[in-house]
Amino acid sequence: MHASIALPGSASTLAGGAAPDGGVVVGGQVLPPGGFQWRVPVTGTVYGVILNDRPSWEAFGPAMAKPPHEAPPRAPVLFIKPRNTHVAHGTRVALPEGTPELEIGAQLGILFARTTTRATETCALAGIAGFLPVIDLSVPHASILRPAIREKCFDGACPIGSVLVSPGDAGDPARLLLRTFIDGGLAAERRLDDLLRPLPRLVAEVTAFMSLLPGDLLLAGAPLALPRAGAGARVAVELANDAGPRTRVECPLTEARP
Repeated sequence: MHASIALPGSASTLAGGAAPDGGVVVGGQVLPPGGFQWRVPVTGTVYGVILNDRPSWEAFGPAMAKPPHEAPPRAPVLFIKPRNTHVAHGTRVALPEGTPELEIGAQLGILFARTTTRATETCALAGIAGFLPVIDLSVPHASILRPAIREKCFDGACPIGSVLVSPGDAGDPARLLLRTFIDGGLAAERRLDDLLRPLPRLVAEVTAFMSLLPGDLLLAGAPLALPRAGAGARVAVELANDAGPRTRVECPLTEARP
């Protein structure tokens, strides 16, 4: 696993190896927790997708056959988490003013190392650097028929894990687990074999109409029914497989800034 960090007093991002105790190894030297700052390893755009898990599709897919859409979508339904939402592991996130709680979306982030255009399912994952846990924070909202810009794009609404799991260490993506914790307690758990479009198909269908560039992050999708938390809570998303490494991203939630 590879960590993105900065040393105290430096603005430069360094790559290191993740150490078991929460520290990192840089140039053979072990840096303990607190001896560095976590950084976001994403340099491009973060794209999300909705209705990509079977339970959500079964619950909400029939509504897509009604006006104004007339038919369920045939291509992935995307949204963007812009740059102002990207924050590193451990960053405090303020709830938007007037919002008592947020939805906590556990997401698998697919980080791209090479430009990927019109990929086939067979080679769709050949250009990726690895996987990251991501917390997709959203103001609760009922509609899925319009872009939820206000609800999903407030400052800090996309905490991104700073430790990247390589494809080799991750193993079969369908066997990956995402666990959501609120104040240390397990609030939700899912295995990614519930995806309507498994990762190779998702990447192939997205890159059929747009390129994914080095540094871009594609989120595999979260259920529409999500746990919620308010100010004062500490939320975390853990990415794990059955036998190997675990990595997580955490963020404390705070009251709206005056």
